[in-house]
Amino acid sequence: TAINVSTVWAGFVVTMVCAHYLGPSFAHSGHFNWGMAVVNALSGHLLPWALAGYNPGAFQSVFMFLFGGWVITRGGPKFAAACMLNGVLFHVLCFVLCLKLLKVIDMPSVWMNVPCFVMSSAAPLLFARFGPAPSKDPSLDGFS
Repeated sequence: TAINVSTVWAGFVVTMVCAHYLGPSFAHSGHFNWGMAVVNALSGHLLPWALAGYNPGAFQSVFMFLFGGWVITRGGPKFAAACMLNGVLFHVLCFVLCLKLLKVIDMPSVWMNVPCFVMSSAAPLLFARFGPAPSKDPSLDGFS
């Protein structure tokens, strides 16, 4: 639950607030967070459901995977791949490496929230340059 709060309720919100104030070239930053959501839905809920049986969050992950997949593919296959790469990086850095490090230095797992927040707020803003070009018409979202 704490990881969801730091990632979704804090990091995703900070991404969108910063993207709003940083201007049109950051408009697609939030799509990278959808890449994280798609990877989480697939690897954390849907595949385990298919392989080992139902798990909490699996049902809602069907919708999150479908909607997130639709969102990230609006910018084309390269953009979708970049969003998915961000999702994979998030999960590897925050869960695999961070958990191992916290065990080695004997710190509580609540410290995982720090890299989760950074990877869900700063990383999407840094990856924004891989998004579709901003539209000159503010009523359009820049996707073709």
